[in-house]
Amino acid sequence: MKKIIAFSLFLYVFMVGCEEDPVKGPNELGGEANIPLTKVGNSYSISVTLGGTYLDIDIDTAYISKNDNGVVTVKLKADISTVDATLRSIIPARFLDPSGNIDAQVYFKATSEGIQDFYYSDQDFSKPFTILKYDMGVGTSWSFTTSDGKTINRSVTEKTGLDDWPFGFMYIKTTKVEESNPGVEGVSKAIFRANHRFGLIYVEYVLLNGVSVKLYLYPKADL
Repeated sequence: MKKIIAFSLFLYVFMVGCEEDPVKGPNELGGEANIPLTKVGNSYSISVTLGGTYLDIDIDTAYISKNDNGVVTVKLKADISTVDATLRSIIPARFLDPSGNIDAQVYFKATSEGIQDFYYSDQDFSKPFTILKYDMGVGTSWSFTTSDGKTINRSVTEKTGLDDWPFGFMYIKTTKVEESNPGVEGVSKAIFRANHRFGLIYVEYVLLNGVSVKLYLYPKADL
């Protein structure tokens, strides 16, 4: 009898010890933090269109100044003095200098597993909101509740698995994420596209009047 009890205890301890880690929630991000995409000094080329028209924006600075275990600081400066007021109206005041031009530090977390931002938590790094985990399938949905009680929803709406998205001189696979009920004034919907190698490459804001602001992001790094 003692042998049976001892053997049962052994099996219990073994099974507990072999259990997998608890499943991460959608706003928990693991993976390797030190990846080529997030190396300090990497810069970005950014192209912007408004209603299908290319905007000639003088982007003086767009580079990674810091990487703290995957939490990346991007320095961004741009002269938007000649930009249409429609676009200027959706840029948060905290991102502007006294002259009304962009002078900001933007934070996000990027690992081999996915990408997160801290926009809706007012840059509180303990409260990330996932943009995408690369292994998420179509139909996956998740949310974030702001400090004032507003719930923002994101979901994966497309994942073709084909090299069909134009990216410079080539085509790449992307996953499309849509954000409903956004907390950006004047915006009815946000759309993101990301690639497991190049990270976040496209952001679109659909304004309340139906016009879209589209940002195409090209990381300048040895990827």
